Amino acid sequence: MIRRTNRVIQHCKDMRGFTLIELMIAVAIISILMTTGFYSMIDSRRKTQDIVAMAEANSLGKTVLNALVDEADINFVHLPGDGSAFGGEDTSGSARQPIFFFSNGVKADITGNTKFYPSGKAFFEADVWYANSSKKFYLLIDEKNGINTFPEY
Repeated sequence: MIRRTNRVIQHCKDMRGFTLIELMIAVAIISILMTTGFYSMIDSRRKTQDIVAMAEANSLGKTVLNALVDEADINFVHLPGDGSAFGGEDTSGSARQPIFFFSNGVKADITGNTKFYPSGKAFFEADVWYANSSKKFYLLIDEKNGINTFPEY
């Protein structure tokens, strides 16, 4: 039994492992690769959020144009804290079916009027962005001057 234990101890002494320097270099390389991957993931996530906000702004503009063609009486005021539903009341303040729902994380600041205002021409202006993003997408529909501006990336 003692002989066998001595052989095991001798075998362990003969084995060579990694030196401390080799281990530190391996850890440094792995940490550099992880850091690079982490920052590229954050960057691609931010770009994706901006694309979602732009798509929401385009969809909102098309929905508003359809509502204007249908001559729907909609209150075009929506603040960032008003929730995800847009167009849930008419110009007199009565409840109606919302015409658009924003995705989670998308915020909008919307002003405007419909054809039911004295000018007879609709005006719609919106800033749409993703929460915690600095990039805003501007949307303008002005019937009086014949301007439709949709966001581009």
